[in-house]
Amino acid sequence: AAVRVGERAPQFEIQDFNSQKLQGKKNLLLVFYRGLFWSYCQRQLVQLQENSMKIAESNTQIVAVSTDNEKATLRTSRELDVHFRLISDIDRRIITLFGVLNPKEGISLPATFVIDKRGVIRYRYIGKDFSDRPPIKGLLQMLAWL
Repeated sequence: AAVRVGERAPQFEIQDFNSQKLQGKKNLLLVFYRGLFWSYCQRQLVQLQENSMKIAESNTQIVAVSTDNEKATLRTSRELDVHFRLISDIDRRIITLFGVLNPKEGISLPATFVIDKRGVIRYRYIGKDFSDRPPIKGLLQMLAWL
């Protein structure tokens, strides 16, 4: 089962393709996406990039996780001109920790979590299907309350 609002987020340490460790000094907008070739994922990542300054103003960093390999993750970053961290989780470790693995497809359900600086989950949205994502306006409003 997926982690719930009010629970402590699972402990995980990850490195992106630049080998930079994530810091716990900011809130974390953790987005699980299905992969490069899904148009809804592409739209969501672009929308997050377009709103990245507003998100940063709420002392929040964006990290997006998929089962894509590192090469596909770099390609996603370049093709979509995304400047936040994209993480390759090919072993599905983080996806499984958060309980958002689609067992039939072997990839993540589309899911979004907000984790505050203390490591507590403050927001959770798990898509009902591949196209279901949280509206950016609601995310921005929620982040403003942190």
